[in-house]
Parts: sequence; structure tokens; C-alpha cells
Amino acid sequence: MTDKRLKNYDDLIKEEPDLSLLNRAYALLSTNFERATSQLAELADRGSILSMIYLGEAYQRSQPKNLDAAEKWYRKAYENGAAMGLFALGLLHFQKNNYAEAETLFQEGAENDDELSMFWLAKIYAHNDNFDKNRYKIRLLLEKSASKGNVSAKSALAFSFMKGRYGLGNIPKGIWLYLSSLLEAAKIAIKNPDDPRLWH
Repeated sequence: MTDKRLKNYDDLIKEEPDLSLLNRAYALLSTNFERATSQLAELADRGSILSMIYLGEAYQRSQPKNLDAAEKWYRKAYENGAAMGLFALGLLHFQKNNYAEAETLFQEGAENDDELSMFWLAKIYAHNDNFDKNRYKIRLLLEKSASKGNVSAKSALAFSFMKGRYGLGNIPKGIWLYLSSLLEAAKIAIKNPDDPRLWH
């Protein structure tokens, strides 16, 4: 998409044209979907990248789901340089079994130091019993993602160690990592059970 650094959440907050209206529109999604999405679309036209992401989430979770609209808004956020947009678009493709497209997006995210993209790229490398072929790529991605706070990556790495996939000598390390990941996951879940670092 671009050779520029992807924008994180803090960057998007700083660039937000009307944070107060954004928060009101987001809160309105649960009670008046049409009005909320209309307000978010207006904000998106004014350059609000967070509105684009919220619209993608809204259409992905709506009943019935509108995945075409979700993809449209995630892609707009991604094209405007948002790491959250890239990850959401990649995850949507992963869930639709479009693994080639998801891999391309997660690869870009990983190259931009996004820990969520690293974890899901590792999942793609392990897909369809390809673990042995990609074992060292997977380990590197999981270790880096875990070091940046992704609990799901830490747990996945722990299971790989405990299963002896990286040698019997790493089994005790796997047990320690697994117990540590459980504690970290509990702390995160108390604050926010929907935290993306818990997704797997």
C-alpha cells in the first residue's frame, strides 16, 4: 500500500477532526444504527480514519452482516495509512478463507512492527499442516509478537514448545510461558474481554 509508517491508534486520535462527534456517533450504534452510520460516514468524508474503522466494524457485526460494506470501509482506512484498518481487512479476508490476500496484508503489517499482524501471519504459515515447512518463520513471528504484548502469540508459542516442536529442551520453557500467558490474559480480560491481543 505504502512505504510510509502505518498510523497507530494514538496517531489517529491526534488527526481526528471531531472527537466529540465521533464518540457520540459510536455510542449511537447500539440504539440507532442508521443515524450512527450516517454520522460516521459524514465524519469519514471529513477525513476521520477512525470513523472508517468503526463503520467497518459496524457493518461486520450488523444483523444481517454486510461484509462488502465492512471490506469497503476497512480498505479505506488501510489506504489512508491506518494499521488498524490493515489488520481488520486482513482478518476479514482470513475469516473468508482468502488466505493469499490475508497473507499479503499481514506481511505488510508485520513489516511495520504490528504485533497482531505478526501473530495472524504465523497462523497462515501454520495453516493446512504447513508448520514443519515454516517452523522457524512461525517461531520468529510468535516471539516478536509475544514480546510486544500479544498474549495469543505467547500462548501459541508455549503450546509449540510443550509439544516438542522446537526440541525437548524447550518443553519446560513452554510450560512456564503457558502459565505466564494465562495470568496475562486474565489481567487483560478483566479490563477488556474484547482486546485483540486475546483473539486466536
